Amino acid sequence: MLRLYILRHAKAALASPGMKDFDRELSNRGMDDARQMAKVMRARGYAPQIIACSPSRRTRMTLEGIHSVVENAAHEVDFRQSLYHGDTDDYLTAIHAFDGAREGMVIGHNPNCEILASLLCASGEPDAIETMNRKFPTGALAVFNLAIDDWKQAKPGCGHLQAFVIPREL
Repeated sequence: MLRLYILRHAKAALASPGMKDFDRELSNRGMDDARQMAKVMRARGYAPQIIACSPSRRTRMTLEGIHSVVENAAHEVDFRQSLYHGDTDDYLTAIHAFDGAREGMVIGHNPNCEILASLLCASGEPDAIETMNRKFPTGALAVFNLAIDDWKQAKPGCGHLQAFVIPREL
């Protein structure tokens, strides 16, 4: 069994005039939320060994916010342009490349994080499913146990939603 974390970037600041969406930074609340998520991940033993991350500024800053958890766990961070511009197939392709890890994480954007989580979810903890089905807000973390032995087998319906953590509940 493999464990997958899907983390939507934390709350971003509005773009300044002329600023590209790609360059938007996290708001102060977003940085606080990312640090709070790091505390939750550490307390629950969530330790991805590999991470696929959109290269946008706000996803990189989210990664920095959870760095205290992943610095000792993650051996590799794969910044993929396709996680910024792509679709859920691109997210699955990134997951399929998680060779050798038992726990992997994707840090990305909506609607892809939400769609991917919904596609993977075959079962789960009722409260987690109910919360995730309402909304996949910024900074939210979906934790899946996947009924597979190889990341290349990741496909719709292979996941059990173990937890869904949202910053406003921390």
